Amino acid sequence: MLEKLPLGRPEIVVENGKQTTVAHSLKLKSAHIDDRLLPLLPTAMDAEQMRQLLAEHFREHLPNFEFKLSECHIRQVYYHPEKQCGVNYRLVFDNGNGTVFHEWLYGLMIPQGSATGRFERAAKRVKTSRVVQPFLQDFPPVSQLDDLQMILWLFPHDPKMKRMPDAVDPDFMKSQINEHAALLLDLPEAEARNWRCDEFSFDRIKHMPGKRCVLRYRCLFESESGEKRPLTFFHKMYSDSHSRLYFQLLDAAYEQLTHRSGAVEIPRPLRYLEGYNTFWQVDWGGTSLVDIFRNYDRKALFPKLAGILANFHKQEIPELPEGPSIEKMLNIATEDATVLTHYLPEYNNLTATILYYLNNSGVKWTGADIPKTPTHGACRLEQMLIRDTGEIALVDFDAFANADPLSDVAEFMISLQMLGFSSNIPHDELRDAANIFFDSYAARVPWDCPKNRLAWYALTFLITKILSPVKHYDVTAIREMRKEVVDVARRWLGHLKM
Repeated sequence: MLEKLPLGRPEIVVENGKQTTVAHSLKLKSAHIDDRLLPLLPTAMDAEQMRQLLAEHFREHLPNFEFKLSECHIRQVYYHPEKQCGVNYRLVFDNGNGTVFHEWLYGLMIPQGSATGRFERAAKRVKTSRVVQPFLQDFPPVSQLDDLQMILWLFPHDPKMKRMPDAVDPDFMKSQINEHAALLLDLPEAEARNWRCDEFSFDRIKHMPGKRCVLRYRCLFESESGEKRPLTFFHKMYSDSHSRLYFQLLDAAYEQLTHRSGAVEIPRPLRYLEGYNTFWQVDWGGTSLVDIFRNYDRKALFPKLAGILANFHKQEIPELPEGPSIEKMLNIATEDATVLTHYLPEYNNLTATILYYLNNSGVKWTGADIPKTPTHGACRLEQMLIRDTGEIALVDFDAFANADPLSDVAEFMISLQMLGFSSNIPHDELRDAANIFFDSYAARVPWDCPKNRLAWYALTFLITKILSPVKHYDVTAIREMRKEVVDVARRWLGHLKM
């Protein structure tokens, strides 16, 4: 049946004996994308060229600068074709005596002619200037790299989060920590007054410019009697007041799923900081499962993960917000398909076919057999931590909601399959792992798990996942998807019943 579907394939050519595809609007070169309004984008994405340009930039602002910028690494990229591209750079400075210093820098490239005005507005937003490395004390928190039409923010400065400098101010943070010592040390107020945090440091974990910043705080408390007690916890700052809702969702998840039922491990939320769009959370430890899952036997790991998600879904949590409706999910998929095909028209037929079958699938969406349960809302390996002892925890509950549990299952499966496009993991290995996960999950829940409803969710997520490498300037993933993504779509379309 599938061979007769009007499933459009990208334009195919044969190159060196392998099938590849031809790009249209976004022209892929060997290692970059040609963007007519951001013509210098390849330079911004070349770590060595940026090391040289940034070294000169630091010398221009610091005439007596004695440190060598020895390394420049590109981490996250936030790309809006023909509009702007944000790049998180990780810099390594060498003082010439064998000591190195690490620094974070965010660069925003924008079209010719608009950089100066935006730079001036960005500079005016800076209320407090602070640096992590003392030798950069005289470097401006916001600067402009004229040759690239790029605005630069030196950490801890951010385009929107004005209070980020406070988060790395030792004196300010020690005062906050001491104010909440009873909570952090889990002691009665009277006893906590005998303790003080006199040593404070932090690790930079994640910075999504304009959205979120995660720091790990390291504190050393000392009592009046001289007893010492180390403590680490996470500081999560957001760009707006939605942070309060995210904290409330996390708190509800922890209270019901961990504290009361013990169904799922969730690091304990500690406190919401009024006026800072920030909350604190326990440092549970562990390693992100997406980084090391291949170290484990998938026939043991994925049934375990399925059991955790099944236990999660079988809980009842009152007054949770409703998850996105079927109509909203379809609208998101349609909007993402429009953006995707504008920049990569080769996916026109593929996305049109998927959207046609999503709209005409015949999937049953009402009735007593359609469960509504607590759902994570972003169920992926990236949101799971694993300890050396094998314990697993879930994190990031910003999208926690009451919804169809199969939406979580589908997102986990399609996200797992898509890992093959940005790594060297064989696609058949990931597909097998996803199938093991589904079979184990279906055997552990009391409701039916029809493949057609699962496939509907998976295909809505697939369109967004295909667009994601464009948004993150992941040229490797864009290329790799062209070889396999049609087959991924075909397999899921095979489960949709007309």
